[in-house]
Amino acid sequence: MNPHPTGYSVVARLLHWATALVILGLTGLGWWMVDLSYYDAWYNRGLDLHKSFGIIAYVLAVAFIIRKLIGQAPAPATPLTTFERIGAKAAHGMLFILMLLMPVSGYLISTSSGDGVDVFGIVTVPALIKTGDQARDLAIDLHYWLAYVGLGIIAVHTLAAIKHHVINKDRTLMRMLSGR
Repeated sequence: MNPHPTGYSVVARLLHWATALVILGLTGLGWWMVDLSYYDAWYNRGLDLHKSFGIIAYVLAVAFIIRKLIGQAPAPATPLTTFERIGAKAAHGMLFILMLLMPVSGYLISTSSGDGVDVFGIVTVPALIKTGDQARDLAIDLHYWLAYVGLGIIAVHTLAAIKHHVINKDRTLMRMLSGR
């Protein structure tokens, strides 16, 4: 779990990229699903996959945040300006909040009728509370808007990494790819 003095540990990199892939995959699946009609063969299958991977996204997010809290991140590859330091902390903080709120809002949508969430037919995450239609509708709206806010923050995060690689020519991006 300890990072290399100038790079990220294998655990940190695996959690980062696994979380990123699951979140981007869920976003694509979600966009595709909203255009399916009730009678489409993939209507329920897509929803089941989205719910299952949503639970995985939550587990990854919790693991990612725990690792972040107990692990020590390496120092920045190059000195950051005050703006960059504040921006990085704000973006990471918002990403952590979104990584928790998105699955929770999806869980509230999925369990609003009192039924649990089946995860790939292996385990069922029970419904903790049965909510009414009003709470479900609020969770749907929250899930929808958090997806767009999250994509915006992910875009800024990605562009910042590319900026460090292309313009600053530092090792910020490569440290998350190779660890050094």
